[in-house]
Amino acid sequence: VDSASYVTGYRTLCTFLFEIYTASEPIYSSPFRYNSGSGGDFAVVKATPVPNDVGMFTLSVVSDALSVAQELKYFTIKELLSTDNYVIPIYQRDYAWENKQIVQLVQDIADSAKKAKENPDKIYYIGTLIAFEQKFEDSYIYQTIDGQQRLTTLTILLSYLKNEQKNIDTSWYRKQILSFDCRKKSSDTLDALFYGKPLNDIEYNVTIKQGYDDIRKCFTPICKETKVSEIDFCNYLFNNVRILRVLVP
Repeated sequence: VDSASYVTGYRTLCTFLFEIYTASEPIYSSPFRYNSGSGGDFAVVKATPVPNDVGMFTLSVVSDALSVAQELKYFTIKELLSTDNYVIPIYQRDYAWENKQIVQLVQDIADSAKKAKENPDKIYYIGTLIAFEQKFEDSYIYQTIDGQQRLTTLTILLSYLKNEQKNIDTSWYRKQILSFDCRKKSSDTLDALFYGKPLNDIEYNVTIKQGYDDIRKCFTPICKETKVSEIDFCNYLFNNVRILRVLVP
């Protein structure tokens, strides 16, 4: 198990042990990474109560977390960024994408948008978002287990389009859906970018700001080089780019 699993910490372990002790049917832990050297797979611990023996249980590791997924659902980017709220847990690394990854993401979307001129139904699958659903009173928040770098980049891209591409209809993008657990600087930076506020007044995350600047520099040139208008790019991004969200127990 890699370090991210350990950093989830004492509180998570105690919560899981209490759930096991009071459970009457099998339950699963939050997912953790293992085998990180080959890309990092996911696993969960399954706890099964022993019949007629209160407080006793057996533990097993399910090495394929997708096999116990509660829900697999494809979202358009418009659906993803206008509905649920997501949080990046403290045990996940902070935003770390650099210019190369950001430019490549924009370029890939532009290339697919260009191909969609001949095939309007062409879908671009951008990857997988693995999340853990948590209920707070009458609402839910989704703890992002994997895919947080791409999700953060998409929110930065949308903030740029909302603020600086006034010919693009982003009226549906009414709320900032992403925050960082225990990383106030990162959350405040995303909020400021969403609302178009100057960053001079806050202590901001340098990498997130740089990501915004990288998008500002590359967006229009990529559209021109690919011969895709900004409007066509955005219509394709909002409606034809899909991401698979996997909910795990």
